[in-house]
Amino acid sequence: MLSTQETEPDFNLVEAFAKMGLLCDRTGRAEDAAFHYQQALALGKNSPELQQNLGRVLQEQGDFTGAINSYQQSLAVNPDDVKALYNIGISFQQQLRIEAAIYSYQQAISCWKKSSKQALLPYAVNAYSNWGCILVQSGKIDEAIAVFQAGIAVAPDDATLYNNLGIALLEQRKPEEAIALCRRAIELQPELVIARHNLGKAFQRLGLHAFAGECFEQVISKQPNHVSAYSDRAFSLMAQGKLAEAMVCFQNAISLQSEFVDHFCDRASLLVENDELDLAKVACARFIKALTTNQLPIAAISKHLVQTYFYLGNVLAEYGGYQQAETYYQKALQVQPHNVDIYLRLGNCLAKQKRFPAAIIVYRMVLAIAGDRSDISEQLQAVLEKQQKLIHSPSARQGLKPLSGYDYESDLESIKQPSLVNWNEKQKSECQGLDCQRCLKRIFRQFDPIHLGNGVFSCSGQGETAVDSPETCVTSVANGRAWVVPQKNSWMICNAIAIIDQNNQLLPELSREYPGELPGCDNQHSTQHRFLNLEPEELPPLEQIDGTVAVLAGLSGNVYFHWMVDILPRVEILLSSGVNIEAIDWFLINSYQQPFQRETLQALGIPESKIIESDNHPYIQAKQLIVPSFPGYLGWLSPRGLKFLRQVFLHNFSHKHDLDNYTKNTFSSGIQNLSNIAVTKAIRSLSVVEVNTSPEFILSEVEGLSVQKCPNHLGGCYNATNLSKTDFDLSDRKSYPERIYISRSKCSYRRVINEENIIEILSGFGFVSVLLESMDLDEQIALFANAKVIVAPHGSGLTNIMFCEPGTKVIELMSPNYIRPYYWAISQQLNLEHYYLTGESFNCYQIRELMYQNPLTEDILVNLKSLKKIMGEINLLASNKALNLTFLKNHKNHTQIMNQESADYFQKRAEFYLEQGKLGDAVTACEQALKQKPDFAPAYKTLGKASQVQGNLAQAKHWYTKALEIQPNFAEVYTNLATLYAQEKDWERALVCYQKATEAQVKNTTSTKDERTVLSCDVDDIEVYIQGAEAFFGQRKFEQAAAACQRVIKVKPDARAYKIWGNARQAQGKVEEAKNWYGKAIEIDPDFAEAYTNLGTLYAQEQQWQPAIGCYQKAIALQPNLASTYRNLARVWTQMGQLSEADECWFKAYSLEPAKATPEEHIHLGDNFLRQNQVTQAIRCYCHAIELNPNLNDAYQHLANALKAQRKLNEETANYRKIIERPANIFGDLFKTVVLGLNGRSELPQHPPESTLSPNSTTNPLELGSTISAEKPNVQLQRPEPIDNVPQELNAIALSTNSTPIPQNSADVLSPATIVESSFEADSRKQEAADACIQKAESYYHQKQFDRALLECKRAIEIKPDAVAAYKLCGKILQAQGNIQGAIDCYKKALTIKFDDAEIQVNLGSLYAMTKQWSAAITSYQQAIAIQPTLAPAYRNLARVWTQAGKLEEANECWYEAYSLEPEKVPANQHFQLGNNLFKQGQITHAIVCYRRAIELNLNLAGAHQNMGKALKQQGKSDEATLCFQRVAELKKHSLLNHHKSGNSQVAAAQVNTTSNSDSKSAKNVTLSAPTKGNSNDRKPAQIVPGHDAETYIKQAESYYDQRKYEEAIAECKRAIEIKPEVALAYKILGNATQAMGKLDAAWYWYAQALEIDPDFAEVHANLGSLYAQQKQWQKSIACYRKAIEINPSLASAYRNLAKVFLLSGQPKLGADCWYQALTLDINWATAEEHFTLGNTLLQQGKLDRTVSCYQRAIQLQPNYADAYHNLGEVLSLQGKWEEAIAVYRQAIGLKPNFDGSHYGLGKALASVDRREEAIACYRSAIDLNPNLAQAYQSLGEVLDSWGRLDEAIGCYEKTIELKPDIWEVHHKLGDALQEKGEIDEAIEAYNRAIELAKV
Repeated sequence: MLSTQETEPDFNLVEAFAKMGLLCDRTGRAEDAAFHYQQALALGKNSPELQQNLGRVLQEQGDFTGAINSYQQSLAVNPDDVKALYNIGISFQQQLRIEAAIYSYQQAISCWKKSSKQALLPYAVNAYSNWGCILVQSGKIDEAIAVFQAGIAVAPDDATLYNNLGIALLEQRKPEEAIALCRRAIELQPELVIARHNLGKAFQRLGLHAFAGECFEQVISKQPNHVSAYSDRAFSLMAQGKLAEAMVCFQNAISLQSEFVDHFCDRASLLVENDELDLAKVACARFIKALTTNQLPIAAISKHLVQTYFYLGNVLAEYGGYQQAETYYQKALQVQPHNVDIYLRLGNCLAKQKRFPAAIIVYRMVLAIAGDRSDISEQLQAVLEKQQKLIHSPSARQGLKPLSGYDYESDLESIKQPSLVNWNEKQKSECQGLDCQRCLKRIFRQFDPIHLGNGVFSCSGQGETAVDSPETCVTSVANGRAWVVPQKNSWMICNAIAIIDQNNQLLPELSREYPGELPGCDNQHSTQHRFLNLEPEELPPLEQIDGTVAVLAGLSGNVYFHWMVDILPRVEILLSSGVNIEAIDWFLINSYQQPFQRETLQALGIPESKIIESDNHPYIQAKQLIVPSFPGYLGWLSPRGLKFLRQVFLHNFSHKHDLDNYTKNTFSSGIQNLSNIAVTKAIRSLSVVEVNTSPEFILSEVEGLSVQKCPNHLGGCYNATNLSKTDFDLSDRKSYPERIYISRSKCSYRRVINEENIIEILSGFGFVSVLLESMDLDEQIALFANAKVIVAPHGSGLTNIMFCEPGTKVIELMSPNYIRPYYWAISQQLNLEHYYLTGESFNCYQIRELMYQNPLTEDILVNLKSLKKIMGEINLLASNKALNLTFLKNHKNHTQIMNQESADYFQKRAEFYLEQGKLGDAVTACEQALKQKPDFAPAYKTLGKASQVQGNLAQAKHWYTKALEIQPNFAEVYTNLATLYAQEKDWERALVCYQKATEAQVKNTTSTKDERTVLSCDVDDIEVYIQGAEAFFGQRKFEQAAAACQRVIKVKPDARAYKIWGNARQAQGKVEEAKNWYGKAIEIDPDFAEAYTNLGTLYAQEQQWQPAIGCYQKAIALQPNLASTYRNLARVWTQMGQLSEADECWFKAYSLEPAKATPEEHIHLGDNFLRQNQVTQAIRCYCHAIELNPNLNDAYQHLANALKAQRKLNEETANYRKIIERPANIFGDLFKTVVLGLNGRSELPQHPPESTLSPNSTTNPLELGSTISAEKPNVQLQRPEPIDNVPQELNAIALSTNSTPIPQNSADVLSPATIVESSFEADSRKQEAADACIQKAESYYHQKQFDRALLECKRAIEIKPDAVAAYKLCGKILQAQGNIQGAIDCYKKALTIKFDDAEIQVNLGSLYAMTKQWSAAITSYQQAIAIQPTLAPAYRNLARVWTQAGKLEEANECWYEAYSLEPEKVPANQHFQLGNNLFKQGQITHAIVCYRRAIELNLNLAGAHQNMGKALKQQGKSDEATLCFQRVAELKKHSLLNHHKSGNSQVAAAQVNTTSNSDSKSAKNVTLSAPTKGNSNDRKPAQIVPGHDAETYIKQAESYYDQRKYEEAIAECKRAIEIKPEVALAYKILGNATQAMGKLDAAWYWYAQALEIDPDFAEVHANLGSLYAQQKQWQKSIACYRKAIEINPSLASAYRNLAKVFLLSGQPKLGADCWYQALTLDINWATAEEHFTLGNTLLQQGKLDRTVSCYQRAIQLQPNYADAYHNLGEVLSLQGKWEEAIAVYRQAIGLKPNFDGSHYGLGKALASVDRREEAIACYRSAIDLNPNLAQAYQSLGEVLDSWGRLDEAIGCYEKTIELKPDIWEVHHKLGDALQEKGEIDEAIEAYNRAIELAKV
């Protein structure tokens, strides 16, 4: 605890570390803050708040694992810490450990509910928010909504929850509800920008673009750099036709992220425009340049935009992506609505999809625009014919029969409307193939990538594939056909393959097409292969092949990745199936033009003479097709395939006998060596194509293997010409670099935008840039086999990691919009360390979609900070400071690198090693530098830093002095010296050194800008000066303190400096000057609570009470948990005589810091509150006193008085009984050693006081971004805010991002300031080393290797002599070896270090007891109890020792305490025995408690009932005693009966001899058996009095009970029981009566008696259910009601009560079911309205039959219930029971003729049965009653339209649109009617409006 009083030096050092950590934390020096926190913890400051501070700092640095560990350490001390649970949840979430995150959030919420602390509410609310957002991201929208709603229930004014709930509903396509919620969020928090943004998105969904634009404009006004807002606003403006304004928004968006567009335009300028895709890119670049130059008119800019859309549509249409093409055409038409060419393309696109009605509409629109054109008319006529053919002839072309029985009938559909959202935002239920988001998320979870921070992820596996591969086979197809789409250009490559058998059936297992399928996909898939949709004229000529053809061709077969992963493994399938390769005549592959294709096939023994290229022969039929199955899912390399490829190509690739060896070793088919087959064709060198996994279209790239010279790049480029092709051998690894970067600079897409910067950074660490295009395949294999670290963008080049050695580190650079795990799977199988780094995102999605047609092609902009981060993760780069690669900047020759023998080189290596903590290596590197250059000052500086880190400060000073002798103005050395002196608390020298450092920086005018940045440390200057000022003040050197503060203020006005200056002046008696400086501090930092407190202290000293009170109250408002301020304010109130206010302040102060007051002070304050009748506060005060001194009898007495005043005895008793309901366990043997923890790091768990500071502003919760555009919901995870402290102790406070850090606390009145010295000496390494030894010792201990365990403990003690855990473990080991005295000595030594360790005391006491040193054992146990009064093992062991010593009374007292602490661990008979002992000692009350525990554990323990009755009788409680004796009699009767049946006439009952002092034990309890089941006569014994007398008493009791005369009813029942003891009904009435009187325990007893007699008494089970429901024990209550219903299914009351319990316990659906059953059994119990309401509830649940039944019952009870008739009609309509519905509607109208809904419903029913005339009349009646009933106009229009009454129908549609303008179907129907009438222009307008609305 931080204090101004003098304490031990070590203690001050710990607090100095803690304080220094906070100072660094406040000033943003996260690394330094983490270091200081770790030092404080290592020195013994085991504070949960400090652990949380450390966790937060590590979390900010991206060290999520370290942060989690710190939070777990905090939670180990306080498992219910809501803040720690919330923060650890954030760390888990940032690591993508979703389940752990959700669990932590749930725990945080649960702990908050238990604590009910309002201060912790924000953390619980944020936990709800983050939990819900995780569910949204996981697609669990319903669950997310429930979580958000639960959060709103506890925090109805939290804006973020409303925003997030709105986004969840938007995901469910409920934009109206989302709008309402976003508006509510804005109302609650007007500055919540994300809510305004999402509100705009919701408006876009509804097509309300004007409103949406206003929202985005508001977002931009608040955040002018919000790229997405500009993009979204442009989108809405374009939808409104405001192109000029939209272009301005695009300009603003592009200017904010110009790197992407600049790179794209530069690349596009090099294109030659020889295909549609190049034309699209060039048009897009022209559009972007036109935007950025702003020199062209809007028409010219729009022209480029339309051309871009048009060419992109053409590309997609040619590829077969007709739906996506359609979207681009529609976008183009939005800009140029009369462009005939675009309409034609759109119509063709629709026709290709066989959406003939839509195509017909488009062609007719073209004719309306272009006039009568014959070509268009011909196309229209062709489509009309195809439509008729499709409708009337569903048979397939060429007699082809799809194997799945595909139905060629298709529904007629209208034209799809222009897309108002990103085109790749598809329905979630549809499968998107390789881009299926649901499957990708599932697969990601299987790989379990861990986020390491800054966009860096680790996905290293353990050698097992995350995805299983399907089984493989080889199929022989006689007269089979193969159709393979040929490659046409760089982007139009093979996207489909089909195999057809001789029966004209497509073989789906052997056929494939994009978009493909991911492993385990359970989404919807199209069952129709595109081959089945081809028209005859679209198929190429069928070529006949006379021979056997093996089909190896596959999708994207010209891409290196797919060639290696999907095609070559099919050869292995052939071989493993025993196919004779030589017997195959031909091999069908995609192409033989790529070098890698030729080289690999030759290696496999497949000659060129047997190759058929599907690019040239796309459609063949062979005499025999041999088709191996696909080796796995598309793009997924199976383990079997990987083994094959490595075995064939990796080992001695150039030796041609590899395949022969492979086949001989692997297969038994005796395949001949095929490697010598001649190669006849000339090899033509072409480029390799790029890996493709996109479902839309595939692009190739220039990534070939042709040999060419590599141009120079920064850091050098590996040139393939340096490799020998003739003498190639993988064993010659010296030729290949171990660290490589794979460049994509020659690729056409997915290039790295800032590749030059990346190569510059990597080159300094031994990386070589590699162009794979310059290398042959064998050279690439050798390169990857030798590599240790590989950095590469996602692409085909990474395919070669299949040849890497285990342990190779792979760093994959990826676009954030295209993350695919294909290469992770390969790494996982090979045990490679695989990381991936996500680049920056281009947030203007509208422009991004033009530049990149799908995410696969997006260029990558790498965050350089993230790159350095991942270098650190793989131990190549320690931190951002470790390597500043600027040495290449000024060199024109980029291949020049640093001389590896120079002093500067060794010096840099030394810095690297120092940053990594490798001190020995750093010193060695410095020595090498000095050998090169003996007067090299930086080397001496680094030696000094290494010595300083090692704690050798004297040596460090020596090296720093040497450095200054060589370079007197070495500013960094002075800075390091200042830090060193600060560690020694030599503040004067520290300040002098900092001054010299500053002067040196000024003098070094020749320093470079970068060097000056490194040397200038203004923030550090400020912190050291402030620390010095505090130190001077603590030494009472006030002038020096003031001077240091002045120095700070010259650099930067700092509130803390003014505060310390004020403290100094206050101490000097200069009050006015002190006030002035405190005022300045407050002026700079208006939230500086400590300054207000100290200013209040000044006023208090001057007895200016009101200003003092004002200052103190302001300080408390800013920092509510500042205990010292409450104490000061309490003293002021006392001076003013306002004692009540003073007591309140004392109470707050004592509650925050209970240990700061004595027990007597707590008691005194409690007495004050008790006199004021503030009992709750009094109880807390007494409890604080007891916590401080558990043996203070006065505190217990005062607490008893307070509890009595509050009358809480019954409540406490009830709670106690709940605890002891748990089952008992057997406890340990005599003198068993208590082992509370074997972890050397942890001691016996302590319970420190809770954090005394609550948050004054919470961590910003998690927010969701837009879900309308292509962007996914943007989860913005907020970091946990800084946790500050006050000097008394570290406390967790969450600060908002824009709040000022809470300053240090002030002292009490008359002590003006609290100053804590800072600086420290590191000790963490010793602690870590000692902990490691202890962990090893524990391991040896568990293995019973005691000697090794002792040796490790001794090593730990040598490293850290105060390692308590080591001494404790030594004691356990020696005890296990039988060396008792040695164990005792170890425990004694541990106690000298940590005297308050209860575990040590217990174990030491046990050892003393084993050696019969009773007195010493007693002392040890008593010490343990004093330390931890709740330690039951200590009481048990002490009881045994007292027994051995013959002091039985003391023993019994200890047994009583032990049993009270753990009643469930003690059998019933031991409670009973202890009760007897206590009874004999006269401790009656304690004896009764023991008997009750025994009875609760065993209801049939007759002796306990008997003896408790005697004890109660002795206390004068005759009634209760009588009940006990009655129970004994009942048990004896049952026992006697059982004994008679078994032939045993002896009955024993345990009794207490109250008059004898003998030591004899009481008799054992008789074992009783339960009565057997059967009828009542079988169960009960012979009766003495006729049964009807008992029945008379029971009837009288029932009468009394009905009259609420409960006492009389009880008396009558008891009389009945005396006559007839086994009448269950009497016991039931007794239970009813006592329950009605509120005696729940008694009621439970009587019900239990009734059920013992009659276990099938349904009403009693139901009554027990009611009893439990009163106590809110819902599960027990439900169980009882269900049991009652099981026994008596017609018990309506049980259903009713069960329904209520279900509703109260949050299960409304089950409740509704029970209500339905209850009302079915007893229809008259409920009113008609209740039956009606239940029907509405069941209707919402979709239970229509039950709904009908409820409405009918309501009508039965109330025949004139019009609403019930109407609702019944609606439900019958839903069921299609039109005639019944018509009859019911008519009755509803007869009862309520003016209700328009019934007329409209009747009209719908009549129209459904084609009674159109009557329907029209009903619709008109509805409209007469409600002229604004839009649906009536629409339905009326539809009926009129069907009769051909077009004018009337059009009028109705127009009226509908007037009332409800956003129903797209009505616009469409209006268009149909107008078209049929011949009004083409109006029809087009209606269609366009329909299109616009339907896409929203």
